[in-house]
Amino acid sequence: MDRHFTEDEAREIFARAAERGAVGAGAEGLSLDDLRQIGREAGLDPEHVDAAARSVALGEPEHGRLSTGPLPRGVYRTAYLPGPPTAALWEQVLGDARRTFRARGKASEGGGVREWRNSNLRVSLEPAGDGSRLHLQTRRDDRVLSTAILAVVALFALATFALSGFDVSAEGSVGVLTAAMAVGALSLGLDQRRWASERERQFAEVARRASEASRPAGTSGLDAAREAPAAGRIDPGVLEHDAPEGDAPEGDRGGGQRRRVR
Repeated sequence: MDRHFTEDEAREIFARAAERGAVGAGAEGLSLDDLRQIGREAGLDPEHVDAAARSVALGEPEHGRLSTGPLPRGVYRTAYLPGPPTAALWEQVLGDARRTFRARGKASEGGGVREWRNSNLRVSLEPAGDGSRLHLQTRRDDRVLSTAILAVVALFALATFALSGFDVSAEGSVGVLTAAMAVGALSLGLDQRRWASERERQFAEVARRASEASRPAGTSGLDAAREAPAAGRIDPGVLEHDAPEGDAPEGDRGGGQRRRVR
């Protein structure tokens, strides 16, 4: 058969092959070497297969959203890195997080876990088998609460307006209030979804760069990261404020003093 298959067709082929038992897993299943070989034949980097296998073995989801109804109130991502959680890797992650989220935050270390916090935004690095685990998470509950309050007020106003028979002359102010509350709730809801999408994109980029930096010396950019003086240091010009907009309510944006962790 001399033809090329689309991505959707390729997924369908592998799905049908799995149903037919084409992989040939025995009663004991597939070893990590088996998975690497299958991935290699499919053109996958063995390091990516290893990271995916670790995430499955540890039984933790890699990324997702915390939601209240249709609104996301938080975002998280877990990445399993091939290299150990060295001081050099943490410097890379710490500097990248501060640049990406434009915030100083507070760095700490204890119990083998290195952590950076900026209000509701958190980045941590810890050992995980032969490699390390990078976890990123953030929440923005205040916007969800504000959206819910506006939506409830809008529904109450709409019900009052409906009971009046939609009499504009008698209940004009109620109609205006209904429209204003509905528009406000919709605006906040859309902003919350945009925020979640942006955080997901940023988390994915930070995790990708950390994975590249954690590869063994000579196979990635970790050596270059160690040599580059700016890898774990921040240009004060890019730090406009301590808390990324929206990751904390007003009054909770006072990031602490910058403290280097090595």
